[in-house]
Amino acid sequence: MLSGYRDGAVGANKKIVRAEAAAIIARELGLSEGAAASFNDVSKSHWASKVIAATNKAGIMGGLCRKYF
Repeated sequence: MLSGYRDGAVGANKKIVRAEAAAIIARELGLSEGAAASFNDVSKSHWASKVIAATNKAGIMGGLCRKYF
């Protein structure tokens, strides 16, 4: 379920942020990554942009006023 960070760290004592939660949810549900997220506070190049978009499209995670994740 959890894969850790790119540097190999697990970060078991760290709090997760919404982008990380979106990645976990998308991975576990097998949601396919589509277009990049269209939230003002998530750049198209953000590492989780596509999984944020996938969880949003599936109606699982949303943003504030459809502008901010």
